[in-house]
Amino acid sequence: MTRIVARLIRFTHPLVVWGAKAVCAFYRFRNASRKRILIYTDSRGYDIIGWLRHRNPFYSYMDNLVKRYNVDVQIVPEFSTTLIDFLSYYERAEPFDLVILHCGIVDFSRRHKSVVEQFYRTKDQGILGRLFTTEEIASHLATPTGFTYEGEETRSFYSLAMAEKVAREVEKIPELLWIGCHGLVAGWRGNYWKDRPVDMPVILDYSRLFSHRLKNAISLEDWSDDLIMRYTYDNVHLNTAGLAHLREKVDETAMTILEPASRSSTV
Repeated sequence: MTRIVARLIRFTHPLVVWGAKAVCAFYRFRNASRKRILIYTDSRGYDIIGWLRHRNPFYSYMDNLVKRYNVDVQIVPEFSTTLIDFLSYYERAEPFDLVILHCGIVDFSRRHKSVVEQFYRTKDQGILGRLFTTEEIASHLATPTGFTYEGEETRSFYSLAMAEKVAREVEKIPELLWIGCHGLVAGWRGNYWKDRPVDMPVILDYSRLFSHRLKNAISLEDWSDDLIMRYTYDNVHLNTAGLAHLREKVDETAMTILEPASRSSTV
């Protein structure tokens, strides 16, 4: 019986994703004359539990915006969605009145060095070449972190000094709303199936760099251990309560940026 249910879910889930995209397309058509928003998110932008919720913007923090504005929703558009992928997509897209960027944890997290080496082989070479010199990349890959994970040295996709260049590139985007990263609770997995690298807390250094530099930021870096366990499934992915909490902040901040006159009139 369990196998039958698993097969049914694997078969029907693409239909659910397609259906959600179709509903988004309907709202984009209906709201074609309204302000345009790009929402670009990694896997933190939706509820990861349940086949109806997976990659579904209507089980996220973005549903109100999708219904009200002309929204281009990009949920995990690439495998291991990074800020490099975002920049590549944004450069090919038409102008937006607001860009909501919920991405970066893949870039910042510590992982096997071999995975980082693959990153530099497979991501947009034009953007990587514009941001980083060959010498910078080689130096980053050759500089040990002092930590290993599953027997292999760890790295982030780029160093903090290199991240400054990425932040400057993102900063050029007008009317951008950045959603930052929170920390991790030491010794707590949640529903994740294995331990994460012990040097994962470095993501906070990267996230603070972006939150401090970018004009409009929803900063999560100061979340306590209690909040992280209350609002996430596994130290990383937001649960239903976490998404609802973020929805309030995103809706309020987006309204302030898109419709400042209406916001000021209510004060």
